[in-house]
Amino acid sequence: MEDDDVSILYSHGDKPISQSDLVVCFSADFNRRQLPSSHEEAIESIWSSRCSANKTLWNGSKFRLHSVSTLESGRTQWDLGLTCYKDFLGTNFSPDADLLQEMGKNVAGNLQAFMADPLGVGCVLLTSDNQIVLLKRSGECAEAPLLYDVPGGHPEPGVSETIPEETLVL
Repeated sequence: MEDDDVSILYSHGDKPISQSDLVVCFSADFNRRQLPSSHEEAIESIWSSRCSANKTLWNGSKFRLHSVSTLESGRTQWDLGLTCYKDFLGTNFSPDADLLQEMGKNVAGNLQAFMADPLGVGCVLLTSDNQIVLLKRSGECAEAPLLYDVPGGHPEPGVSETIPEETLVL
């Protein structure tokens, strides 16, 4: 079964990427591009509406996955910027997401230029008796409430041991 809302950006095949084979480039150049003011206002409106409907929502910084590539050396490079949960709900989950992607393609030559695209992680856990572990999401979640999912989440830039928190500016 395939989910039209999810796509695989990069596949390294069936072998894991070792830490020594991973290069991470962190730069404001990889942040989401600013939209015209009417669209930025729409993001604020979506956030305000979501927060009114769900008092447990809070905005937090997230790493933004700009791109992944394989270098000539064979190492894998991740280009990361910053985004936030508000921008994620206001772009990737916006009713106008297709329009924002079309604008990105036309203005920046990149479908994802105006999208938040937070880096998410997930894993499939297989038990010793060959069962797969799934979690049921809370009804308070802003995305996919009450659905089953693999364990995962979004890395928090503020708890990085290698990037000083004072350099994390949206």
